[in-house]
Amino acid sequence: MSQILFFIQNVAIFLLFVETLITARQRPSRFQTRMLLLIASTLIMLVGYTVEWLAVSEEIAVIGAGISYIGKPIALMLSALCVAEYCNFRVPLVFVIVGAVLGVSIPTMILLPNCNWYYSSVDFNIDAAFSPLTIHRGPAYYLYAAYLFVTFAFIFVILTREYLHSKNKTSRKQAIYLACSIGASLVGYILYLTGVSRGYDATMLGAAVGVFIMFVLVIRFPFFDTVTYSKQRALENASSALFVFNAEDRLNYQNKMGTDLLKDGVVNEKQIKEMPIGESRLTFGESIYEVVKNSVDKNNYHFGQTVELSDVTAKVTYSVKLEKEVAERTERIRELQRTMITTLADIIEARDTSTGEHVKRVCRDVYEIGVALRENGDYVDLLTDDYLDMLKGVAALHDIGKIGIPDSILCKPGKLTEEEFAVIKTHPVKGASIIETSMVGIETPEYIAMAKDVALFHHEKWNGKGYPMGLKEKEIPLAARIMAVADVYDAVRFKRCYRDAMSRDEARGLIEEERGNFFDPKIVDAFLKVQDTLETITISV
Repeated sequence: MSQILFFIQNVAIFLLFVETLITARQRPSRFQTRMLLLIASTLIMLVGYTVEWLAVSEEIAVIGAGISYIGKPIALMLSALCVAEYCNFRVPLVFVIVGAVLGVSIPTMILLPNCNWYYSSVDFNIDAAFSPLTIHRGPAYYLYAAYLFVTFAFIFVILTREYLHSKNKTSRKQAIYLACSIGASLVGYILYLTGVSRGYDATMLGAAVGVFIMFVLVIRFPFFDTVTYSKQRALENASSALFVFNAEDRLNYQNKMGTDLLKDGVVNEKQIKEMPIGESRLTFGESIYEVVKNSVDKNNYHFGQTVELSDVTAKVTYSVKLEKEVAERTERIRELQRTMITTLADIIEARDTSTGEHVKRVCRDVYEIGVALRENGDYVDLLTDDYLDMLKGVAALHDIGKIGIPDSILCKPGKLTEEEFAVIKTHPVKGASIIETSMVGIETPEYIAMAKDVALFHHEKWNGKGYPMGLKEKEIPLAARIMAVADVYDAVRFKRCYRDAMSRDEARGLIEEERGNFFDPKIVDAFLKVQDTLETITISV
């Protein structure tokens, strides 16, 4: 019988070595460390008892017992820690402290000569069937027994809680395996404590059985490193490439996607190291990557860096395509709105002219005057191509406010009264209001601002005697000053319901006469330069 038990212990010792190798191969984690310490303390316990069993002298037997007790309380404490972490339960600090104290004090009490606190006395019989050492228990022994039972109770409570609350079949099986593994040691200890095992420390047999069950558990379920295993699996299968550098800037780890990027030559280690800290977007070949680089620091120490690369080529391409489509659609809507408003302006203008051609002519005229003004070296900073194109577009809206003027006033053939002229003078403000309310959200802020300037200020005069605000000189926006010249020239060149048209020379004389009075002198000079062009260009209807 003793040989069978001795064989079981040795098999358990061998299996503990195997479990150590299996556990050590896992990714580093707190749980892995605790498991390794638990296996080591169990191994120390079994080796110590084996030394005690094979001892040929009382001194060696006592040393074996002391070695065994280095492992016993520590193994118990670590069992509680491992089970609690597996079940997501916090272990009271008192368990850890008491277990550590017992792990140091009990072997000390056993090995110190003439110390009878743990063993009150020992007898040595080399012919005994099992261990040659017969012990008589001291007071500290029962303190250890109390700690042992309380700890076992704690373990079984949290395992029962895990079994009852877990909805996962695998987790419940693992809880049963753990309960059986740890319960075997408890049963063995009870058999030994009650004397049923007749001198054999059945705790060792229970521990050996627990080792067998734990071996099955380690082989069947990677429970001891579930979190780390899951994290590693997630990293390996991540859609982003991850690179980890140590404090010396050496590449320590890259996941599968990171390995593929390096192998395919998309990036190299040097490029990754030189990427800036923080978030950025970089292009490699035809691919676009979002880069997140973080420094790993803790307690004022630098431990390394992590770099994450996410391929956003499809996202960016789609975004650019979407932006282009939105821009094109917005431009179509804008052109449609401009056409509608211009048509409305033509209709409004036709109320006091023979046709709506005035709108088309002034659009052309402001552009030609603006170009000549720039060629003369005046206002060149403002008169860009974009500015002139915009001015040509907004000129159609200069009299849009006339929509609010009654026909009885607008089409009156004779001279207006002061009251009627006061009504006419409201059209610039009305026009600016119409532009603001009808174009916001469709046109650009710059377009709206210039259109409002032209509508609101094209009747202002260089000498400050215009309306509606009485601005003077450069207080009047440049677009409105150009508009004023083009508007007056075309208005006097063509017949209206209230007067006849002027000749080319008469209109020219009027503009020259108002140079520096009603109009900006520089703009008048530019107009005189292009008058012949304005007279000869044909507008296509």
